[in-house]
Amino acid sequence: MRRPALAASLLVLLSLQAAAQTPHAGVEWRAATPDLGAIIVLTQNPEKAARTFDRTPPGGFVEMESAQEVHYGESIAALVFFTGCSSACKVFVDYELTGPDGSVRRKVVDKEGTEEASPRKKGKTLSRALVRFSFDAKDPVGTYRIIAKVREPALKASVQVSERFDVKP
Repeated sequence: MRRPALAASLLVLLSLQAAAQTPHAGVEWRAATPDLGAIIVLTQNPEKAARTFDRTPPGGFVEMESAQEVHYGESIAALVFFTGCSSACKVFVDYELTGPDGSVRRKVVDKEGTEEASPRKKGKTLSRALVRFSFDAKDPVGTYRIIAKVREPALKASVQVSERFDVKP
């Protein structure tokens, strides 16, 4: 099942720092501190989503499809957009995939980071650290969660975002 992608979410990203002091009870796909904000989007076509983002003018409206479920033989990818760098920065995104039982099934550590010498106007940047997870009959059916731990060591800032999706036969 696909739904129109969180286009509005990318607009929300622009104001994450302003909203940092406001709690977002139950909202896991976005998070912010005064220095760093992030959102996570799940998609089955990360290449198309990245191209769409790259072609969108700074401050423009970004529209992409997000995924909420996958079937055996399919994959899902996580894209993380971040904001907050007022000057050069290097952001790292580490991922965990948790299974229906809550156990960590896979970990992916970002060792290179995404350098942003001159942040895009309005400050949103797509992290180069994207992950893609594939599923087959060995994987249990149920609700999974991708957790992205976003960090900028120089700012001593970090946030965690996550999104859930279903795996079906």
